[in-house]
Amino acid sequence: MRRKLLVLGILAAGFLAVGLLSFALMERHWSYVARHLTEGMARDMAAIVDLYEASSSQEDIARLLAIGRDRFNMSVDVLPAGPLPAPRQKPFFDLLDRALSEELRASVARPFWIDTVAEERAIEVRVKLDGATLRFLAPRRQAYASNSHIFLIWMLGATAIVLAAGFLLLRPVVRPA
Repeated sequence: MRRKLLVLGILAAGFLAVGLLSFALMERHWSYVARHLTEGMARDMAAIVDLYEASSSQEDIARLLAIGRDRFNMSVDVLPAGPLPAPRQKPFFDLLDRALSEELRASVARPFWIDTVAEERAIEVRVKLDGATLRFLAPRRQAYASNSHIFLIWMLGATAIVLAAGFLLLRPVVRPA
């Protein structure tokens, strides 16, 4: 009975150690990937803002909106000038809002509003300019790596198999004579 409890304790400690290590590795990896994805999205938005402000005709603006749609894979609309919407409640553990806000502050350097909650598969960003507001609607996958759970499942599954194989192979060795 004691041996069974010892083996179960070792198995539980193994799962706990692998779980904590996997979480730490995935958190760091996700943070790194999210930082690069949001940096790219913020730079794309900053480029469109700069080109919009340099545009002098409606034809230039129409071409710019087409470039945003075709090249950057985001819908860009020109809204009338006015105040930005009131900030929405942000999810407590959502790192996407924080990462995107930091990158937009650094790249765009204008007042902006972000909504990552209203639509499940899209992110809405509004940037306030002097004579208009630019509304960006981009797919969430451009700024968020959502496959981290798959890595965690593979890691825990492989750990279970290795621990089970070790238990089965070492059981005859550990058995008292």
